[in-house]
Amino acid sequence: MLPKDTSKAVLKAVMKDMSRALGQDCEHCHKEPDMAADTDKKKVAGEMMGLVKTINAKFPTTRKRVGCWTCHR
Repeated sequence: MLPKDTSKAVLKAVMKDMSRALGQDCEHCHKEPDMAADTDKKKVAGEMMGLVKTINAKFPTTRKRVGCWTCHR
């Protein structure tokens, strides 16, 4: 999950990258009009972000870092 103090600009950039990597639009995880509300898919996405962070921290010397696209291509 992203830290609570993440700036709006960084948040938008991360969300656009995730959308592009997954090949999905915002409504895949979010429900309008409250984009901040939790949904089941949003919770799973947060867990996957944690997994990516853990893998990259555990194996820092690997040649390439993993990201959404690693599995969702």
